Amino acid sequence: MATARLTRVLAALLLAAGAASVAAPAQADPVLYPCIGAPADEPAGGLYPEPRVFVEGQAQWVPGPGQVSNPDTDNGHVHVGACIPEREVLNAAVTPNLTANVRVVTFHQPGTVTYASMVFKTTASEVTVQKAQINGLSCPTAECVRWVAFSWPLSAFDRAGLQEVRFRVFVNEPNGKQQNTSLNWQVTVENGKTRSNVTRMPYLRGKGWYTHSLYCEGSYLSVPVPDAPVAGVWRPTVMMDTHSSDASLPVTHYTAAVDPHGHESPPDPGTVVLDADGRLPATALAVDTTALANGPHRLFLRSGCRDDSLGSTNWGVLAVSFVVANP
Repeated sequence: MATARLTRVLAALLLAAGAASVAAPAQADPVLYPCIGAPADEPAGGLYPEPRVFVEGQAQWVPGPGQVSNPDTDNGHVHVGACIPEREVLNAAVTPNLTANVRVVTFHQPGTVTYASMVFKTTASEVTVQKAQINGLSCPTAECVRWVAFSWPLSAFDRAGLQEVRFRVFVNEPNGKQQNTSLNWQVTVENGKTRSNVTRMPYLRGKGWYTHSLYCEGSYLSVPVPDAPVAGVWRPTVMMDTHSSDASLPVTHYTAAVDPHGHESPPDPGTVVLDADGRLPATALAVDTTALANGPHRLFLRSGCRDDSLGSTNWGVLAVSFVVANP
């Protein structure tokens, strides 16, 4: 697409300009692209061999309106995020492994993170290909960050074409329940296998999971995510609804906002685009980027699934980085 091509051209020009002041190497270095929205401590320095965008999924077990906060009803947050090559083409002959640095964040989290995992999902299988043990990460009164590295052969996908990757984090809570978060995203795999594109919800999803409440999630339906700057009125299509065929509770409240800071005290709601009770079917947002500063920002999609039987609300969050460049 045009935006992806623009990103590649700009990255190549920047690298060329930086190299002009030194002697040319005997062999040209590979082009690396800056990941949009990469945290400052991203282990690869936010540079990858294909365009990437930092995207995050979150689970929050936090009381909603009229619900009382106590050790059972407020288990804080757990996040999983990474610079992902969403909808990019990965060729096993060129790049044998899918590699990602995954950030795990806990905030006011009394539970203990056990592990993070990377899952390859195709039309024929769903396999946890790699686990990273994170025993002992618990931050009941603060925010803690842990990075884990995943790398697994593209040949492990038993199909070629559009396939799904899932990053998951699991937390055991003191009350015996479990809180999990998941980030689901898609990439095109060229590995010589039979082509069979995934078709079940083939879009970005950030999911929260809690014992009894099960899943609550925010979804970004426009594909691909913008890997070049946006301007004017940006209209991504999003959805905040219960998608699962299991017994997950319905979405009872949703928020779409730009640049909220939920870990501040008091929380900063950012620029609220939509906020209402009920579910949100597929809807094109109208994000006026002229009201935002040029530079990196974050679109935050938060779905709440109220669980009155447990006295709290299961919140699923998807946060997508983007860049604004208005004249």
